[in-house]
Amino acid sequence: MTDPRSTEPASESVRRAMDGLVFLGAESTGPHVPATGRDAAGSAGLGPADHARHEADRLSDALAAHGRGLDSLLVLDVVHDPVLIGAEEVRAVLADVLPSGARPCLTAVPALPGALDEGNPFVLQGVSAAEPVVAGDAGRFPHSAEAGVLVAVAGQCADTDDDMVTQTDEVMDRVAGLLAAHGAGWDDAVRFDVFYRAEGTAEGWAVNARERARRFREPGPATTGIPVGSLPGRARILLRALAVRGARGLGLRSESWPAGHWDWPFHLPYKHGIGAAGTVFVGGQVSLAPDASVIDPDDLATQTATSVDNILKVAAELGLGARSVLRLVAFYRHTDAADAATVRRVVRERLGDHSCALTLVGLPYLAYERMVVEIEAELR
Repeated sequence: MTDPRSTEPASESVRRAMDGLVFLGAESTGPHVPATGRDAAGSAGLGPADHARHEADRLSDALAAHGRGLDSLLVLDVVHDPVLIGAEEVRAVLADVLPSGARPCLTAVPALPGALDEGNPFVLQGVSAAEPVVAGDAGRFPHSAEAGVLVAVAGQCADTDDDMVTQTDEVMDRVAGLLAAHGAGWDDAVRFDVFYRAEGTAEGWAVNARERARRFREPGPATTGIPVGSLPGRARILLRALAVRGARGLGLRSESWPAGHWDWPFHLPYKHGIGAAGTVFVGGQVSLAPDASVIDPDDLATQTATSVDNILKVAAELGLGARSVLRLVAFYRHTDAADAATVRRVVRERLGDHSCALTLVGLPYLAYERMVVEIEAELR
Protein backbone atom coordinates (compact mmCIF):
# COMPACT_ATOMS: atom_id res chain seq x y z
CA MET A 1 0.00 0.00 0.00
CA THR A 2 1.35 3.45 -0.86
CA ASP A 3 0.35 6.96 0.03
CA PRO A 4 -0.88 8.59 -3.21
CA ARG A 5 0.94 11.79 -2.19
CA SER A 6 4.30 10.05 -1.93
CA THR A 7 6.47 7.63 -3.89
CA GLU A 8 7.58 5.80 -0.74
CA PRO A 9 5.51 3.19 1.14
CA ALA A 10 2.78 4.82 3.21
CA SER A 11 4.04 3.22 6.43
CA GLU A 12 7.45 4.83 5.92
CA SER A 13 5.81 8.19 5.22
CA VAL A 14 4.05 8.01 8.59
CA ARG A 15 7.17 6.94 10.48
CA ARG A 16 9.31 9.63 8.88
CA ALA A 17 6.73 12.33 9.59
CA MET A 18 6.36 11.39 13.24
CA ASP A 19 10.11 11.03 13.84
CA GLY A 20 10.57 14.50 12.36
CA LEU A 21 8.25 16.35 14.72
CA VAL A 22 9.78 18.92 17.08
CA PHE A 23 7.65 20.22 19.95
CA LEU A 24 8.46 23.74 21.11
CA GLY A 25 7.55 25.11 24.53
CA ALA A 26 7.61 28.49 26.22
CA GLU A 27 10.32 27.38 28.65
CA SER A 28 12.30 24.38 29.85
CA THR A 29 12.09 22.13 32.89
CA GLY A 30 15.89 22.07 32.96
CA PRO A 31 18.88 24.30 32.26
CA HIS A 32 18.79 23.77 28.49
CA VAL A 33 16.39 22.16 26.04
CA PRO A 34 17.02 22.71 22.31
CA ALA A 35 13.26 22.75 21.67
CA THR A 36 12.85 25.78 23.93
CA GLY A 37 15.50 28.34 22.95
CA ARG A 38 16.21 31.52 24.88
CA ASP A 39 14.23 32.48 27.98
CA ALA A 40 10.66 33.57 27.22
CA ALA A 41 10.76 35.94 30.21
CA GLY A 42 13.75 37.79 28.79
CA SER A 43 11.54 40.28 26.94
CA ALA A 44 9.71 41.66 30.00
CA GLY A 45 8.74 45.29 29.51
CA LEU A 46 8.92 45.28 25.72
CA GLY A 47 6.05 46.52 23.56
CA PRO A 48 4.00 43.99 21.57
CA ALA A 49 6.06 44.25 18.35
CA ASP A 50 9.44 43.96 20.11
CA HIS A 51 8.12 41.17 22.30
CA ALA A 52 6.95 39.34 19.17
CA ARG A 53 10.43 39.64 17.69
CA HIS A 54 11.93 38.26 20.89
CA GLU A 55 9.55 35.31 20.87
CA ALA A 56 10.13 34.63 17.17
CA ASP A 57 13.90 34.75 17.76
CA ARG A 58 13.48 32.34 20.67
CA LEU A 59 11.69 29.79 18.49
CA SER A 60 14.18 30.40 15.68
CA ASP A 61 17.05 29.59 18.06
CA ALA A 62 15.30 26.38 19.10
CA LEU A 63 14.68 25.30 15.52
CA ALA A 64 18.22 26.13 14.44
CA ALA A 65 19.41 23.42 16.83
CA HIS A 66 17.49 21.00 14.59
CA GLY A 67 18.73 22.51 11.35
CA ARG A 68 15.39 24.18 10.65
CA GLY A 69 13.83 27.60 10.29
CA LEU A 70 10.52 29.17 11.22
CA ASP A 71 9.05 28.05 7.89
CA SER A 72 8.99 24.52 9.31
CA LEU A 73 6.27 25.46 11.82
CA LEU A 74 3.08 23.49 11.20
CA VAL A 75 1.38 24.66 14.41
CA LEU A 76 1.87 27.88 16.36
CA ASP A 77 0.03 28.48 19.65
CA VAL A 78 -0.14 31.91 21.27
CA VAL A 79 -0.96 31.98 24.98
CA HIS A 80 -1.90 35.62 25.52
CA ASP A 81 -3.07 37.98 28.24
CA PRO A 82 -6.36 39.25 26.75
CA VAL A 83 -6.16 42.53 28.68
CA LEU A 84 -2.68 43.36 27.38
CA ILE A 85 -3.22 42.14 23.82
CA GLY A 86 -6.19 40.68 21.94
CA ALA A 87 -6.16 37.71 19.61
CA GLU A 88 -6.34 39.84 16.46
CA GLU A 89 -3.49 42.12 17.57
CA VAL A 90 -1.38 39.04 18.31
CA ARG A 91 -2.00 37.79 14.78
CA ALA A 92 -1.11 41.20 13.33
CA VAL A 93 2.21 41.60 15.16
CA LEU A 94 3.25 38.02 14.39
CA ALA A 95 2.34 38.48 10.73
CA ASP A 96 4.78 41.39 10.61
CA VAL A 97 7.56 39.60 12.47
CA LEU A 98 7.53 36.07 11.05
CA PRO A 99 9.13 35.49 7.65
CA SER A 100 6.68 35.25 4.75
CA GLY A 101 7.49 31.58 4.30
CA ALA A 102 6.28 30.79 7.83
CA ARG A 103 2.53 30.14 7.60
CA PRO A 104 1.60 27.92 10.54
CA CYS A 105 -1.86 27.08 11.81
CA LEU A 106 -2.20 29.65 14.58
CA THR A 107 -4.40 29.28 17.66
CA ALA A 108 -4.68 32.04 20.26
CA VAL A 109 -5.45 30.78 23.78
CA PRO A 110 -6.44 33.40 26.39
CA ALA A 111 -4.81 33.05 29.80
CA LEU A 112 -6.06 34.68 32.97
CA PRO A 113 -5.07 38.37 32.89
CA GLY A 114 -1.88 38.83 34.88
CA ALA A 115 -0.97 35.12 34.87
CA LEU A 116 1.95 35.25 32.41
CA ASP A 117 5.42 35.68 33.91
CA GLU A 118 6.95 39.14 34.15
CA GLY A 119 3.82 40.78 32.75
CA ASN A 120 4.47 39.38 29.28
CA PRO A 121 1.62 39.94 26.80
CA PHE A 122 2.01 36.48 25.28
CA VAL A 123 4.24 33.43 24.88
CA LEU A 124 4.58 31.07 21.94
CA GLN A 125 4.77 27.32 21.55
CA GLY A 126 4.63 25.26 18.39
CA VAL A 127 5.13 22.09 16.40
CA SER A 128 7.72 21.89 13.64
CA ALA A 129 7.59 19.32 10.84
CA ALA A 130 10.48 17.85 8.86
CA GLU A 131 8.58 17.98 5.58
CA PRO A 132 7.48 21.16 3.77
CA VAL A 133 4.38 22.82 5.23
CA VAL A 134 1.63 23.30 2.64
CA ALA A 135 -1.12 25.73 3.66
CA GLY A 136 -4.72 24.77 3.02
CA ASP A 137 -5.74 28.31 2.04
CA ALA A 138 -4.22 31.67 1.10
CA GLY A 139 -4.49 33.26 4.55
CA ARG A 140 -1.39 34.58 6.34
CA PHE A 141 -2.18 32.04 9.04
CA PRO A 142 -4.21 29.31 7.30
CA HIS A 143 -7.15 27.47 8.82
CA SER A 144 -5.42 24.18 7.98
CA ALA A 145 -2.11 22.90 6.65
CA GLU A 146 -0.31 19.65 5.98
CA ALA A 147 3.26 18.40 6.09
CA GLY A 148 3.49 14.98 4.49
CA VAL A 149 0.89 12.82 6.25
CA LEU A 150 0.41 15.33 9.09
CA VAL A 151 -2.67 17.54 8.98
CA ALA A 152 -3.25 20.44 11.39
CA VAL A 153 -6.42 22.46 11.85
CA ALA A 154 -6.05 25.82 13.61
CA GLY A 155 -8.48 26.82 16.34
CA GLN A 156 -11.94 27.29 14.82
CA CYS A 157 -14.83 29.16 16.40
CA ALA A 158 -18.23 30.61 15.49
CA ASP A 159 -19.09 34.31 15.77
CA THR A 160 -22.82 33.89 16.22
CA ASP A 161 -25.44 34.34 18.94
CA ASP A 162 -26.19 30.61 18.95
CA ASP A 163 -26.04 28.55 22.13
CA MET A 164 -23.07 26.34 23.03
CA VAL A 165 -24.43 23.14 21.50
CA THR A 166 -25.37 24.84 18.21
CA GLN A 167 -21.98 26.51 17.96
CA THR A 168 -20.27 23.22 18.77
CA ASP A 169 -22.14 21.47 15.98
CA GLU A 170 -21.26 24.22 13.51
CA VAL A 171 -17.57 24.27 14.41
CA MET A 172 -17.30 20.46 14.38
CA ASP A 173 -18.66 20.52 10.82
CA ARG A 174 -16.08 23.13 9.88
CA VAL A 175 -13.18 21.15 11.35
CA ALA A 176 -14.40 18.00 9.60
CA GLY A 177 -14.48 19.88 6.30
CA LEU A 178 -10.95 21.19 6.78
CA LEU A 179 -9.65 17.71 7.56
CA ALA A 180 -11.45 16.32 4.51
CA ALA A 181 -9.79 18.91 2.27
CA HIS A 182 -6.48 17.23 3.15
CA GLY A 183 -7.76 13.70 2.67
CA ALA A 184 -8.18 13.10 6.40
CA GLY A 185 -11.09 12.52 8.76
CA TRP A 186 -11.98 12.15 12.41
CA ASP A 187 -10.52 8.62 12.41
CA ASP A 188 -7.11 10.13 11.64
CA ALA A 189 -7.16 12.59 14.56
CA VAL A 190 -4.54 11.92 17.23
CA ARG A 191 -5.19 15.08 19.24
CA PHE A 192 -8.40 17.08 19.63
CA ASP A 193 -8.39 20.16 21.85
CA VAL A 194 -11.38 22.13 23.13
CA PHE A 195 -11.43 25.61 24.68
CA TYR A 196 -14.85 26.79 25.83
CA ARG A 197 -16.45 29.62 27.76
CA ALA A 198 -17.87 28.31 31.01
CA GLU A 199 -17.66 28.87 34.74
CA GLY A 200 -15.45 25.93 35.60
CA THR A 201 -18.16 23.45 36.59
CA ALA A 202 -18.79 19.86 35.57
CA GLU A 203 -22.18 20.93 34.27
CA GLY A 204 -20.60 23.58 32.04
CA TRP A 205 -18.18 21.01 30.64
CA ALA A 206 -20.92 18.46 29.98
CA VAL A 207 -23.10 20.85 27.94
CA ASN A 208 -21.29 20.13 24.69
CA ALA A 209 -19.14 17.12 25.58
CA ARG A 210 -21.69 14.67 24.21
CA GLU A 211 -22.18 16.74 21.06
CA ARG A 212 -18.46 16.62 20.29
CA ALA A 213 -18.10 12.96 21.19
CA ARG A 214 -20.76 11.68 18.79
CA ARG A 215 -18.50 12.52 15.83
CA PHE A 216 -15.81 10.02 16.83
CA ARG A 217 -15.61 6.29 16.25
CA GLU A 218 -13.90 4.39 19.05
CA PRO A 219 -11.07 4.47 19.80
CA GLY A 220 -11.06 8.25 19.49
CA PRO A 221 -8.12 10.67 19.83
CA ALA A 222 -6.40 12.03 22.91
CA THR A 223 -8.25 15.13 24.06
CA THR A 224 -7.92 18.13 26.35
CA GLY A 225 -10.91 20.28 27.37
CA ILE A 226 -10.21 23.66 28.95
CA PRO A 227 -12.65 26.38 30.15
CA VAL A 228 -11.43 29.90 29.45
CA GLY A 229 -12.65 33.28 30.62
CA SER A 230 -12.96 34.77 27.14
CA LEU A 231 -12.95 33.95 23.44
CA PRO A 232 -13.07 36.27 20.40
CA GLY A 233 -16.37 37.99 19.66
CA ARG A 234 -19.43 35.93 20.45
CA ALA A 235 -17.62 32.59 20.30
CA ARG A 236 -18.47 30.11 23.02
CA ILE A 237 -16.12 27.35 21.88
CA LEU A 238 -12.84 26.95 19.99
CA LEU A 239 -11.75 23.59 18.54
CA ARG A 240 -8.53 22.42 16.90
CA ALA A 241 -7.12 19.11 15.73
CA LEU A 242 -3.97 17.30 14.67
CA ALA A 243 -4.30 14.25 12.45
CA VAL A 244 -1.98 11.63 10.97
CA ARG A 245 -3.43 10.58 7.65
CA GLY A 246 -3.64 6.81 7.25
CA ALA A 247 -1.93 5.74 10.50
CA ARG A 248 -4.96 3.79 11.77
CA GLY A 249 -5.43 1.85 8.55
CA LEU A 250 -1.73 0.99 8.39
CA GLY A 251 -1.73 -0.47 11.90
CA LEU A 252 0.68 2.24 13.10
CA ARG A 253 -1.67 3.65 15.71
CA SER A 254 -2.04 2.41 19.29
CA GLU A 255 -4.07 3.51 22.30
CA SER A 256 -3.62 3.65 26.06
CA TRP A 257 -6.12 3.46 28.92
CA PRO A 258 -4.40 2.06 32.03
CA ALA A 259 -6.41 -0.18 34.32
CA GLY A 260 -8.08 1.80 37.09
CA HIS A 261 -7.35 5.13 35.41
CA TRP A 262 -9.59 8.16 35.93
CA ASP A 263 -12.67 8.53 33.76
CA TRP A 264 -15.30 11.08 32.79
CA PRO A 265 -18.74 11.01 34.45
CA PHE A 266 -20.28 9.43 31.33
CA HIS A 267 -18.83 7.38 28.50
CA LEU A 268 -16.79 9.21 25.86
CA PRO A 269 -14.91 7.65 22.93
CA TYR A 270 -11.53 9.25 23.63
CA LYS A 271 -8.36 7.56 24.86
CA HIS A 272 -5.89 8.91 27.39
CA GLY A 273 -2.98 8.29 25.03
CA ILE A 274 -2.57 7.80 21.29
CA GLY A 275 0.62 6.44 19.76
CA ALA A 276 1.40 7.02 16.09
CA ALA A 277 4.55 5.33 14.78
CA GLY A 278 6.40 5.83 18.05
CA THR A 279 5.23 9.35 18.96
CA VAL A 280 2.69 9.49 21.79
CA PHE A 281 0.09 12.18 22.41
CA VAL A 282 -1.35 12.20 25.94
CA GLY A 283 -4.61 14.07 26.49
CA GLY A 284 -5.02 16.36 29.49
CA GLN A 285 -4.31 14.38 32.66
CA VAL A 286 -5.94 15.38 35.91
CA SER A 287 -6.42 14.37 39.53
CA LEU A 288 -9.68 12.47 39.21
CA ALA A 289 -10.82 9.04 40.37
CA PRO A 290 -12.41 6.42 38.07
CA ASP A 291 -15.81 7.81 39.15
CA ALA A 292 -14.76 11.35 38.06
CA SER A 293 -14.53 12.66 41.64
CA VAL A 294 -11.70 15.11 42.36
CA ILE A 295 -8.73 13.75 44.32
CA ASP A 296 -6.93 16.17 46.67
CA PRO A 297 -9.29 19.11 46.04
CA ASP A 298 -7.63 22.54 45.68
CA ASP A 299 -4.15 21.11 46.36
CA LEU A 300 -2.09 22.34 43.40
CA ALA A 301 1.16 20.59 44.30
CA THR A 302 -0.42 17.19 44.91
CA GLN A 303 -2.71 17.42 41.88
CA THR A 304 0.27 18.37 39.70
CA ALA A 305 2.19 15.33 40.92
CA THR A 306 -0.83 13.10 40.24
CA SER A 307 -1.27 14.55 36.75
CA VAL A 308 2.37 13.93 35.82
CA ASP A 309 2.22 10.44 37.30
CA ASN A 310 -0.90 9.77 35.21
CA ILE A 311 0.94 10.90 32.08
CA LEU A 312 3.70 8.43 32.85
CA LYS A 313 1.17 5.63 33.45
CA VAL A 314 -0.44 6.31 30.09
CA ALA A 315 2.95 6.42 28.38
CA ALA A 316 4.11 3.21 30.07
CA GLU A 317 1.32 1.28 28.35
CA LEU A 318 2.84 2.42 25.06
CA GLY A 319 6.39 1.51 26.05
CA LEU A 320 7.68 4.96 27.04
CA GLY A 321 8.89 6.49 30.30
CA ALA A 322 9.84 9.81 31.86
CA ARG A 323 12.95 10.21 29.70
CA SER A 324 10.75 10.12 26.59
CA VAL A 325 8.77 13.25 27.52
CA LEU A 326 9.26 15.95 24.87
CA ARG A 327 6.84 18.62 26.07
CA LEU A 328 4.32 19.27 28.81
CA VAL A 329 1.57 21.88 28.65
CA ALA A 330 0.11 22.62 32.08
CA PHE A 331 -3.20 24.45 32.44
CA TYR A 332 -3.57 25.47 36.08
CA ARG A 333 -5.76 27.64 38.29
CA HIS A 334 -3.78 30.82 38.85
CA THR A 335 -4.24 32.72 42.11
CA ASP A 336 -0.76 34.28 42.46
CA ALA A 337 2.79 34.00 41.10
CA ALA A 338 3.59 31.20 43.53
CA ASP A 339 1.24 28.86 41.64
CA ALA A 340 3.41 28.78 38.51
CA ALA A 341 6.47 28.15 40.67
CA THR A 342 4.65 25.25 42.34
CA VAL A 343 3.81 23.61 39.02
CA ARG A 344 7.40 24.00 37.78
CA ARG A 345 8.86 22.58 40.98
CA VAL A 346 6.63 19.52 41.07
CA VAL A 347 7.08 18.77 37.37
CA ARG A 348 10.86 18.84 37.85
CA GLU A 349 10.62 16.58 40.88
CA ARG A 350 8.52 14.00 38.99
CA LEU A 351 10.76 13.99 35.89
CA GLY A 352 14.01 13.77 37.87
CA ASP A 353 17.06 14.77 35.84
CA HIS A 354 15.18 14.66 32.52
CA SER A 355 14.49 18.01 30.85
CA CYS A 356 11.68 18.78 28.42
CA ALA A 357 9.90 21.77 26.91
CA LEU A 358 7.19 23.26 29.13
CA THR A 359 4.36 25.75 28.71
CA LEU A 360 2.31 27.05 31.65
CA VAL A 361 -1.18 28.48 31.09
CA GLY A 362 -2.73 30.19 34.10
CA LEU A 363 -6.53 30.20 34.11
CA PRO A 364 -9.36 31.35 36.38
CA TYR A 365 -10.62 27.76 36.82
CA LEU A 366 -10.50 24.25 35.39
CA ALA A 367 -13.24 21.96 34.12
CA TYR A 368 -14.44 20.68 37.53
CA GLU A 369 -14.89 22.48 40.82
CA ARG A 370 -11.77 22.19 43.01
CA MET A 371 -9.73 20.58 40.20
CA VAL A 372 -6.80 22.96 39.76
CA VAL A 373 -4.49 21.55 37.07
CA GLU A 374 -4.63 19.64 33.78
CA ILE A 375 -1.47 18.60 31.90
CA GLU A 376 -1.09 17.25 28.37
CA ALA A 377 2.07 15.79 26.87
CA GLU A 378 3.96 14.53 23.86
CA LEU A 379 6.56 11.78 24.09
CA ARG A 380 8.83 9.79 21.81
